[in-house]
Amino acid sequence: MNRTLAAISFGTSLVVLAASAIAQGIGDSGPSWDRDIQPLVSRHCYRCHGNDETHGDVDLRKDENPRLILRNRKTWEAVADVLRSNEMPPEDARHLDPDDREKIITFLDITLGQIDCTTLRDPGTPAARRLTRHEYNLAVEDLTGLPIRPGNDFPPEPISFGFAGIGSASGLTPVDVNHYHVAAESIADAIVLAAETDETIKEHFFGIDDTPPPKAAFTLLARFADRAFRRPTDEAFLAGLNQVYLRSIEQASDHTEAMRNAMSAVLMSPRFFMRIETPPDGEPEETAYPVDGWDLASRLSFFLWAAPPDEDLRKLAESGQILEPEVLQGQASRMLKSNRVADGLVRGFFAQWLQLRSLSTHQVDATLFPEATVSLRRSMRREVERLLIEIVRKDRPITEIIDANYSFVDERLASFYGLPSQVDAGFHRVALPDRRRGGVVVSAALLTLQSDPGRTNVPRRGNYIAGTFFGDPPPPPPPDVPALVTDDADTKSLTLRELLEMHRADPQCAACHAKMDPIGFALENYDAIGRWRTHDAGQPIDASGELPKSGVFVGPEGLKDLLLSRKEDFAKTLAENLLIYALGRGHREVDPCVIDDALESLEANDDRFSSLVIAIVKSFPFTHRSDPAF
Repeated sequence: MNRTLAAISFGTSLVVLAASAIAQGIGDSGPSWDRDIQPLVSRHCYRCHGNDETHGDVDLRKDENPRLILRNRKTWEAVADVLRSNEMPPEDARHLDPDDREKIITFLDITLGQIDCTTLRDPGTPAARRLTRHEYNLAVEDLTGLPIRPGNDFPPEPISFGFAGIGSASGLTPVDVNHYHVAAESIADAIVLAAETDETIKEHFFGIDDTPPPKAAFTLLARFADRAFRRPTDEAFLAGLNQVYLRSIEQASDHTEAMRNAMSAVLMSPRFFMRIETPPDGEPEETAYPVDGWDLASRLSFFLWAAPPDEDLRKLAESGQILEPEVLQGQASRMLKSNRVADGLVRGFFAQWLQLRSLSTHQVDATLFPEATVSLRRSMRREVERLLIEIVRKDRPITEIIDANYSFVDERLASFYGLPSQVDAGFHRVALPDRRRGGVVVSAALLTLQSDPGRTNVPRRGNYIAGTFFGDPPPPPPPDVPALVTDDADTKSLTLRELLEMHRADPQCAACHAKMDPIGFALENYDAIGRWRTHDAGQPIDASGELPKSGVFVGPEGLKDLLLSRKEDFAKTLAENLLIYALGRGHREVDPCVIDDALESLEANDDRFSSLVIAIVKSFPFTHRSDPAF
């Protein structure tokens, strides 16, 4: 993949000169923003995307020069895309001359190419990130060895950029602090209780002697704090921790109770329930500098396993070897083969990206679909998880997320799908006889999630596919658009396709539904719980769709072919979301360089999943941080 390189660096004074030049115009012969482009955008776009009530939350007026366009790259990439496909301006808007349309597209292509990946040096300043409930539970289990889940009692975490645990959304409220306090006490109590019946646990946390000298207790506490904080603990904190122990002893507590109080103090520290990175001693020589070995080990382990570093990573962090690119890549490869990716990438990243976590609470009409039991939905989710675990651990091509000739079923799900079943075999891999199943797109889990309780939802399914797999979700509908009417005398006899065509007659609805509905229609052979059907309300199902740039496609096979034909869009969207999840932040100017490298690596490695992950892990933003003043 070729990059357009230009001399722009956002970290040096060069950016001022370059951006100034760009602000006046792209070269002498190219279109100028002030002279040529801004008047066109104002005339044809600001009416809906530049006033107080902006459609789809897209306000183009705020980006008043090319430098701001670069900072809001994703918005303007979408503008270029809808101009190319003639989706915008809408039919009822002022006509945009084809030459003017091409002029805007050319300007955006040139402007959005103004990135010099050799000089962009802003990895971002990492905000402190609260552990998600899932990560907190895994951190507690890693620290204590006990299968307890105190994070389940925490309130729902804020979601930003599609994920929990984003630094900018990790503020603490008094309610949150109280939850951490209660959890710390309960974890410490659980350790004490387990030590009463397990000699190994007793020795590990409390030592052999019931009344050890203080120095021995201090050693045990230092080890506990180091593991909890995922790096060596500073002397000031250890001194305070030792005082907690000594005061407890002075107040007539025994050794076990004193250790319990001190361990609880460790668990109440933000250093345990948050990921707080440590800046270097003194002033860094540059605004961007490498993270230290301990923080890099934590970045890697929470990215891939959603849990603290294991012993191998801790040793490499202590020695500093983790900072060597070959060692870092080797560790990422090792970790991707581990069973622990099930808790990490699969139940951490993929479950959020694909919205799988909502399946257990999704409403299904039990009268119409009595088969959709809690057990069946659990099997539905497990099918998707097992497929993704296979792709990650076996390093399969990412295209198998879309279309695979195998799946994983238990007896319950096999019966639901109409596949041969093995009694008492649990979940097992099966070869599929056709393309009606295989891949997450046609899994019962996702088809159910994107349906209404009692019927399918064509626009929702189409919107989900467009956003999740193409990275091109239609904007939210305007607030005054009427809902689809299905139960009055004039509409009862109409098919769903006819109802939606009538709905699309409204100019406010046409552009977005033209992008969503054709995709959703291709999935109409699946009912509201993902079961295959050929008729709906006694009528044969028409599962055909047509998109402006893609032509006609029919049914799940045609939709899969469409998705695979846009493999680069899917790969780019997957890589962008992996990067957000890995770094816990939104988009920055350097990110297209990382994504470009990841896609090149993917192409060179037969689309294998590990190539995306390793490219991200070795990238500048993953291995570096910048000073807050940058």
